Amino acid sequence: MFKITLIGRPNVGKSTLFNRLVEEEQAIVSKLPGTTRDRRYGQCWWIGQPITIIDTGGLIPFPKKEQELEKTIVQQIDIALQESDLIIFVIDGRTSLTSVDYQIAKLARSIKNKPIILAINKIDSPKIRQRGISPEIYKLGFKNTQIISAIQGIGVGDLLDKVYQKLKITTLDSEKEKEEIFVKIAFIGFPNVGKSSLLNTILGKQRVIVTAIPHTTREPQDIFIHYQKKLFNLIDTAGIIRRSKINSKIIRSGIEKSLFTIERANLVFLIIDAPQPITRQTKRLLSYAIEKNKGVILVINKQDKVNSKEQKKYLQYCHNELPVLTWIPTIFTSAKNKQGIKQLLNLAITVRQEQTKIISPDLLKKMLLNLAKQESLLKNSRIKQHYLYTDTFSLIIHHKDIPLTYLTNLIKKQIRKDFGFIGIPIQVRINRHRQH
Repeated sequence: MFKITLIGRPNVGKSTLFNRLVEEEQAIVSKLPGTTRDRRYGQCWWIGQPITIIDTGGLIPFPKKEQELEKTIVQQIDIALQESDLIIFVIDGRTSLTSVDYQIAKLARSIKNKPIILAINKIDSPKIRQRGISPEIYKLGFKNTQIISAIQGIGVGDLLDKVYQKLKITTLDSEKEKEEIFVKIAFIGFPNVGKSSLLNTILGKQRVIVTAIPHTTREPQDIFIHYQKKLFNLIDTAGIIRRSKINSKIIRSGIEKSLFTIERANLVFLIIDAPQPITRQTKRLLSYAIEKNKGVILVINKQDKVNSKEQKKYLQYCHNELPVLTWIPTIFTSAKNKQGIKQLLNLAITVRQEQTKIISPDLLKKMLLNLAKQESLLKNSRIKQHYLYTDTFSLIIHHKDIPLTYLTNLIKKQIRKDFGFIGIPIQVRINRHRQH
């Protein structure tokens, strides 16, 4: 079994990440530096395959009277690094780098022929994510990086994907090992909305089912299919249960599993049951998916239960309850009658392609120039699309007083009008140009 070692200075969230990965609160989490001193082992399951996670003590300069303890911790870290197959170097993305960070980076590089992934932790809020990470972090010299929030689970799925990719761990059939997954789709919804029936209907329409992989420690299940010569990873989950039905501990467990599934996906099928009312929990799931920058399609299942007039009325109700449906596509389906299935899969392809769309700088410049004729605040401003996160745009303006919400909504609206991005949350970062 492959072994992964977590290293980093105290209070960067190593133990929180360890607990997240092993899905148990094995490690003691504390703000006191040096809480973790010995090596701690746990098992993590991902795509049906286990790996061993090793948590290590935080490296800090101890007082002279405790230098023997510091030496012991360094020895423990060195042993963990030597026996591991991959190293995850955890830093605090909110604070400046310290001399200890550079010391640990040097220690990690001294271990030859072992891949290193830099996990930039504590990027917990949308405000921090919009601000972006400090360029200083790149001075550490690591090419493989992943932004995460261990406490919220943000980015942890992507981190595990990179780990498994580096270690060449796969559960696909040998003939499919090198085939790229086009899209990962999470099926999210309450019990009895027809989620499983919808998934079974989709599988029934496909000629090739590659494999089904049950997660040993989770209820979600990965199912691989081909559609339009593209490999789909469908992720099924247990439904979220209403608070009034069961005790809070089980509710938290169910929500956690569904949120973890959303984290792993590129695209979310949020499934509701026509003509049932939209619940607060459904809105929370939708908000969570948007916050995590996932593509979203609202799937209104059990179309067979409502006539065309009732469909129009229910669709209007959905738009009233969920204003984001101005850019999130909605589709009616019936797992029972196999209606809307092909259209749903085609729509998934469209949204996934929107997710990776690149707009030429000239077209963006033209859009902004036209918009500046209507809004003087945008005069002499500049806009660019992020080369890695294509749903993110940076706007630089020259005015001191910036009405952030107004300008953000204005730019988002124009981007959607000119370029689409159907089903994709758009991020707009606004910065004021500094005079020198």
